[in-house]
Amino acid sequence: MLWRGVRVGHPHTGLLDPKKPMPEQTRFCVKAVPKILHFLWFCSAIPEHIVKRIVSFAEMNPTYKVMILVDVAPNQREVDLMNSPQVVNRPGGGIVVHYLHSYENDFRTMDILKWMDNISHNPVHKHKCAGMSDVARLETLYRYGGIYMDTDFVPDRPFADYGDTFRWPFVTHKVCGINIINSILSFDKKSGFLDFALEAYKENCLKFRNCMPEGGAGPPFLAMAILRYNSSDIALIGQQFFHDSRHQVEN
Repeated sequence: MLWRGVRVGHPHTGLLDPKKPMPEQTRFCVKAVPKILHFLWFCSAIPEHIVKRIVSFAEMNPTYKVMILVDVAPNQREVDLMNSPQVVNRPGGGIVVHYLHSYENDFRTMDILKWMDNISHNPVHKHKCAGMSDVARLETLYRYGGIYMDTDFVPDRPFADYGDTFRWPFVTHKVCGINIINSILSFDKKSGFLDFALEAYKENCLKFRNCMPEGGAGPPFLAMAILRYNSSDIALIGQQFFHDSRHQVEN
């Protein structure tokens, strides 16, 4: 699988080189994933329809804490939606909005995130927001643990309906091919895998100049990191079991 990943163009230098031994002390016993749902929105104020979707997730999963990482303050209308009584009075509490700049001393990749953020809005750099998101989701999960989801996922059933399935680390994969999808993933706090992946990304960006989604921290990178780390403690779930708004079927 490693060599197949290399052949189809996945990053395979430095820490991701399958010919080299894994660094020492990169593996830790996994712990249960905290009941936290993470969302990100960068480069503009989070829009109303996205906030409504996140509120629906919060209401459907009342015991889960919900956090949204942003770099632009939300407008008052969206703040009011997040602070509705049915959200604030949940067992998991209200929705927490936190800001990228507040992790200046906590995210190991903050210098890279700042560099991405300072890239001009020239169309040639249209992927900068996606690049920031690819990295920040790994940083956020490493710091807090929990489940990360892209904002185009739609709530269908509570996570509690599936017993303990989502209390342990997982990633999703394409039905065909070997790519890992980074639109939904789950890890424990201070995950050994995420520690490895963040170090590999830093090297991939700073040494090999692969910083943006195509070669940065997006699906090909994550797939190679998963293959390289090779831990049976990380479950693989097919992407067909999750639903996003782009593929939603209307009844």
